[in-house]
Amino acid sequence: MRRTANATSTGCINGLSDLPLPATVYICHDVDGGTPRNLSAFAGDGNDLEILSTRPVLVPGMTDTGAINFDPPLCLKGVSGNIVVVLDIPSFLVAQGNIPASQGYGLRPAGLTVAGQPSQVFVRLSCADAAGQFIAAETLGSSFTPQWFVGASGRYWGCDTCPADCTRDGFVNSSDLSAMFAMWDQTDTGEGPFYPDVDGDGVVGAGDLAAILDAWGPCP
Repeated sequence: MRRTANATSTGCINGLSDLPLPATVYICHDVDGGTPRNLSAFAGDGNDLEILSTRPVLVPGMTDTGAINFDPPLCLKGVSGNIVVVLDIPSFLVAQGNIPASQGYGLRPAGLTVAGQPSQVFVRLSCADAAGQFIAAETLGSSFTPQWFVGASGRYWGCDTCPADCTRDGFVNSSDLSAMFAMWDQTDTGEGPFYPDVDGDGVVGAGDLAAILDAWGPCP
């Protein structure tokens, strides 16, 4: 987003950024299940967000949504409890590459507020809390009350070493081709009993066919 003055310079207007804006996304495990406190959870450090993966991102200009692809997919095997997505945004009060300083550029989550439900959005701003902790967005006033909708695509049954084995019989063969063609051009929900979305893009198609043929034979 970018905040600019209106034509008469009597107020500010929020709009989509005309420049791509950098940020970093952290996928974290909330080790104690409570309100997020801080990143880098190690034994005895007092923090609660264990960093599982990090991705630098560049949010395109003139957009209000984005997607992050994990290739290879992020494996969460053995991780239980809450998964927290952190969007870490640099200060755009100072110049960042081709982004001029103090020109109203910024990033923050925005969405529709659901009445009676907590936002599950937490912000960490120096103006919000001197201790640098995450604060529930709705406690900061009406300008910080969005739900940040995050969708995830993947398989919930674990990290498979032989994803092309759609039938889970230990072999990549004609049975897997049959399972895949039966779901061709459909969404694989991951509920089984077969798992034909081999490449993890959410839809059964040519990429899955290529992956099955490439892995033909017994699973390693």
